[in-house]
Amino acid sequence: MRHHLLILLGLHPKVFTETLYVLSVSRAVSLDKISVIATESARQKAITELLAPQTGQFWALKHAYPDSFKNVKFSRDDILTASEHDHHIWDINSTERSYAFFDLILQTVAAAVAEDDVCLHAVVGGGRRTMSVYLAMAMQILARSQDRLYHLVVDPWEVETGSDFYFPPPENKKIITNSGRAYESGQVTVDLTDIPFIRLRNRLSLPDTALASSSRTLLSWVQTELNGALVLPELRLDADERCLTVGSERITLQPQQFALYWYFADRSREAAKTSRNEQNYDHYFEAAHSPYFSDAMGQGVLDRLHALDPKGGKTEEFSRKVLDGRLLPMEWVLQKISRINSCLKSRVRQAHVLPYITISSIGRRGEKRYGIKHPGTKIHTPTVPP
Repeated sequence: MRHHLLILLGLHPKVFTETLYVLSVSRAVSLDKISVIATESARQKAITELLAPQTGQFWALKHAYPDSFKNVKFSRDDILTASEHDHHIWDINSTERSYAFFDLILQTVAAAVAEDDVCLHAVVGGGRRTMSVYLAMAMQILARSQDRLYHLVVDPWEVETGSDFYFPPPENKKIITNSGRAYESGQVTVDLTDIPFIRLRNRLSLPDTALASSSRTLLSWVQTELNGALVLPELRLDADERCLTVGSERITLQPQQFALYWYFADRSREAAKTSRNEQNYDHYFEAAHSPYFSDAMGQGVLDRLHALDPKGGKTEEFSRKVLDGRLLPMEWVLQKISRINSCLKSRVRQAHVLPYITISSIGRRGEKRYGIKHPGTKIHTPTVPP
C-alpha cells in the first residue's frame, strides 16, 4: 500500500512538520507523496519557513530523523493554491474564492482515491476553517475504507502557537514560549487524532462526469442521490418470474403489464445516466398524443413482451389485438397503468414508496406525461434482447 499525505496549511507552517513527525517518525508510515493546499499568503510563508536552503524546517526534520525520511520528497511544487483569473488567491474572502478552494480540494482528493493501492492521509489541522470543512466534506463523499482523516493535537497548546517549536527533537531541549514560559521538549505531546466520519462513497452512484465537475455540480449530484438513497429501497425487475421486487416485497404482474412497466422503468434508468436532475420528469416521462402513444413506446413494449415470450404467441396476439399498426392506443395504456397501480397499492406496505414505484402522470389534462418517479440509479432491469 502506498501512502499519500494531503494537509491544509495556514500561516503556521509548523503544522506541516509536526504532522510529518507523527506519521513518519512516531507511526513509521513511509510517505510516497505529499500535497499541501494553502492560500497564496500561506504558501509563501511555508516556502520560506519550510524550504529555505539553510533554515528550512523540512530539511531540519529530515536531518534530525534521516532513517524516517530516506525516500520522502517535498518541494514548492507540492504546495497547491487555487487561482482566480490566472492569479493565485491570496486569501479566502469571497464566495467565489471559497468555491475555488473547494474545487481544488475535491480534485486533489479525487485524484488520490482513484488509485486502489493508495491510502490517503488527510489532515485538517491548518488553513482557514472553511478549507477544513471542505476537506471533511470531500472525504465524506470520496474516501474509501483505507483512507484516514486527522486533526493535529499539540499539548501544551502554547507551544504550538507561541514558540519556535516545529517538531519534537531526538534529544530533549528547553522551549521558551513567547510569554516566557519554559517547557522541556519531552513534555510536549504531538499526535494526530483520527476524526470519525460517515463514508458515503459506496452509497452513491456518482458518474465520472460528476467527479470531474465543479464542487457545485458534485454537491447537486450527491444531494439528488441522497434524496433517494436515504428513503427508497431498490426496485428490481425479474423477467423470468415477471415480478417486481421492492425491498423485501415481490409483486407478480401479467405479461403485458410487466412489459409496460419494464418499459417505463428503463426510461427512468436512462434518465439517470443523462440528466443531472432526475426530478425533471418532463425530460423522460412519456408523452401521450391522444388517442395514441409514440411509435417508440409501442415498439419498446413489443420488444419486452417478446423477451417474455420467445415463442412469439403473446407477441403476435399483442400486435394483432392491441397495436393499431405500430401505434399504442392510449386507452389500452391507461387501463394497464390503472391495473398495475392497483396491484402495487394492494401489495406494497411501505406507503412512502408507492408514489415513486407506481406509474405517475404529470401535466395538465390533454398534455399529460407518464412515468416512474423512482430514482433511476435504484432501478435494476433486465437487458432487452436485440
